[in-house]
Amino acid sequence: MEVNGHLLIPGAHLAGAHLMELDLTGIDLAGANLTQAYLSSCTLVNANFTGANLTEASFRGADLTGATFNSANLAGATLSSANGTGASFVDANLSGAHLVKGNFSRATFRGAKLRGARLSDAEFWNADFGNADLSGASFNNSDLSAAVLSGADCGGATFVDANLPGAVLRGIDFTRTIFSGADITGADFTGFRGTGAIFDHAIVDGVIGIIITHRPPE
Repeated sequence: MEVNGHLLIPGAHLAGAHLMELDLTGIDLAGANLTQAYLSSCTLVNANFTGANLTEASFRGADLTGATFNSANLAGATLSSANGTGASFVDANLSGAHLVKGNFSRATFRGAKLRGARLSDAEFWNADFGNADLSGASFNNSDLSAAVLSGADCGGATFVDANLPGAVLRGIDFTRTIFSGADITGADFTGFRGTGAIFDHAIVDGVIGIIITHRPPE
């Protein structure tokens, strides 16, 4: 497929390309170089970006439903306000990426690197972050209901006022992780590791695997 003078094929060199507001449903750009490319507001349903270089690319407001980003490099990329329902980011690098106000329900981030990523005010219910690197990531005000984070590194991550009822967080490192004001009703923390986690004002009814005591009000 050729669009705006760009040949859209696997392995294509599209660094800095402007491809906004296009219908690219099912496009195959596996292994392509899309560094700092603009795909804002595009329809990319079931698109394939496996192994692509998407460093600092913009998918703001794009429809990424069912798209595949496995092993892709999305460091510093912008996916804010995107719809990534059911998308796959297995082993992808999203370090420093922005997914603010996006919908990534039922998406898979297994083994992905999200160090320092911004994931606030977003939907991640039933998402899978198993064995992902979430260190320093921000999930403030996000919905992670029934999400799976087992085996993830959550050191220094923040879940302030986040919703995690029924989430599975087994065997996680929560060193200096902040859950202030979060709803962790019925969440499974079996195998909890780390020190310095903060649960001030969190809703902890039925939590499994740990005993949480709130500090008395000052």
